[in-house]
Amino acid sequence: MYKKRLVEGSSENIEHPTTKLRYKIRGEIKSGHMVLTMDCVEDSTDFVAVIYPNLLSRDLLIGIWSGFDFQKKPTAAPIVLSRREMNLKELNTLLESQRLEFKFLNSAPIT
Repeated sequence: MYKKRLVEGSSENIEHPTTKLRYKIRGEIKSGHMVLTMDCVEDSTDFVAVIYPNLLSRDLLIGIWSGFDFQKKPTAAPIVLSRREMNLKELNTLLESQRLEFKFLNSAPIT
């Protein structure tokens, strides 16, 4: 049996078009993956799920963010967790150097 490693914290979205949004973060580390949910403090309908599939990097983690954009449309995107603050140019260079692959899963009819 494995021991659960719980994760808790907070985050702030300073890029929101109308206001800063704060999020309560909860999750766990299991089998080398970190799975998080982020619930918005100001808007209970706003939430995010994040998966970091590889926790072996010492400097940064690249994961998948899924949630809703500013118009409440479902969205998925890469997310970076870094030990230092990075500007947009550094982030873009980093992401361009990584192999990121999104695949559409074959769906079977639901009966």
